[in-house]
Amino acid sequence: SCAGTTFMVSLGLSMAAGMRVSAAVGAGDTARLRPIGGAALGLGVIIAVVFMVAYFAVGQTVAGWFVDDAAVVLLAAQLLVVAAVFQIADGAQVIGAALLRGLQDVKLPAIITFVAYWLVAIPGGYVFGVRGNFGAVGIWAALAVGLALAAVFLAWRFVRLTRAR
Repeated sequence: SCAGTTFMVSLGLSMAAGMRVSAAVGAGDTARLRPIGGAALGLGVIIAVVFMVAYFAVGQTVAGWFVDDAAVVLLAAQLLVVAAVFQIADGAQVIGAALLRGLQDVKLPAIITFVAYWLVAIPGGYVFGVRGNFGAVGIWAALAVGLALAAVFLAWRFVRLTRAR
């Protein structure tokens, strides 16, 4: 619930950024593309860092709002630490994907996200969380790695495409 709620901020920002990129492309104002993308990614990272700090600082307290069982609160607090870390990557990947949709670039981003999620995150979650000794934390950590890969390559793609414009 916590990770989903904070993700909504990045999702909303991504939608606005994608529309702004699309409008700039439609208007032929390609000089605005990089500033729009940079501002969206920068703001997304700043917001994610704020949530990350909150999860680190009061994660156990927040987990206690949902359940009373001490073991569940401890596990939830551990998962919030992983969620704190992946907030940045999760926000950046959704913003990067929207920026590329604004450029009408969807084929390579689909491949990037397929590889990051289906070939890295899911097998990693299985290896570390199901077969390994890390349990739920291992599954979420693998998701964080997949999100980070998607974020890096989607941002790289946006920079590459807007350099030539």
